[in-house]
Amino acid sequence: MRIIHLSDFHIASNSIKDTFNFIVEALVKDLAQYNNDKKIDLIIFSGDLIDKGGQRFESIEHAFSEFETYVASPLLEALNLSKEHFIFVPGNHDIDRNADSHNTEIGLRSTLCNETAVSQFIEDNKKNPDEIKRIIPFKNFERKYHLHTPNSEITNFHSTYHYKYNNKEVGISAFNTAWRCYDSDHDNNNILLGIKQAKEAKKQIEKTDFKIAVIHHQLDLLKDFDMEIVQPFMQREYDLVLCGHVHKGSSHKETSTYGDLLVSIAPSNTFNGVFAHDQRFFNGYSIIDFSFENNNFLVHHRMYSQNHDRYIANIELGPDDNGKVTYNKETGNKSSNIQKKRMK
Repeated sequence: MRIIHLSDFHIASNSIKDTFNFIVEALVKDLAQYNNDKKIDLIIFSGDLIDKGGQRFESIEHAFSEFETYVASPLLEALNLSKEHFIFVPGNHDIDRNADSHNTEIGLRSTLCNETAVSQFIEDNKKNPDEIKRIIPFKNFERKYHLHTPNSEITNFHSTYHYKYNNKEVGISAFNTAWRCYDSDHDNNNILLGIKQAKEAKKQIEKTDFKIAVIHHQLDLLKDFDMEIVQPFMQREYDLVLCGHVHKGSSHKETSTYGDLLVSIAPSNTFNGVFAHDQRFFNGYSIIDFSFENNNFLVHHRMYSQNHDRYIANIELGPDDNGKVTYNKETGNKSSNIQKKRMK
């Protein structure tokens, strides 16, 4: 199974055509080569489709529409994939920054101080999101985009998707941490996912053979009380976590008594990044191959080279000169492995 992991395009009206000319066209060429070698099955985008709530566009709705026109559609067309193969989650730039009042935000910061309060808030705002109006434009876009995607469920918090790969069932939990973002300058120490969101999403993909979690923010950016309960849950229940947000690419394996987990953090692909001098923030993306037969991951780290006007291997993120890293996965069912460890 081959997955493309992208993140953080931050499209803006004054640079959207440059984004297409410098980034999307180069991506199409690079992906076409990989697709010819082995078919690409999924494109997963871990948030920040647009920049600053689309403030440079006519509206936030127009911004999301332009993302589909200039980014999602060209990639899918080049790879001969349908919309159901493009999964995305909201980032802190994908919220409507004018939807909720400052007083509402101050109230949430003081109220959401423990996991019980977070779980109750998620329950109360499932159908009547009076206090998270900021996320509604994104969710409306997501629902419209995936209107005809089979075996999917979209809530105001998480969304879930099912994908068939040969004789295997793949479940994708698209998580929402942007509901606790407000203005970027004060989001630190306020990010929450909520174990209720995590458990409800996992339940909807319970019977799948391979589970993917997509989250804009890394788990260690969650508030401490939330991270302490959500991180072990992810290690126990999921096989792969895809994140973005920090604009620096990496991949690593987490192993604990709860299970092992591959974490991929995608770099950004912004127009400003085309001309970046700091290699840590070069534009890029990852290709993640998972072999059900060998039970391992092969991650190809790619970066954009302005001098070559194309994507090349990011040798800084691999042990050799091809930017590839192999991760072996525990054999067997995760829950059964956990039980064996506890019995030792």
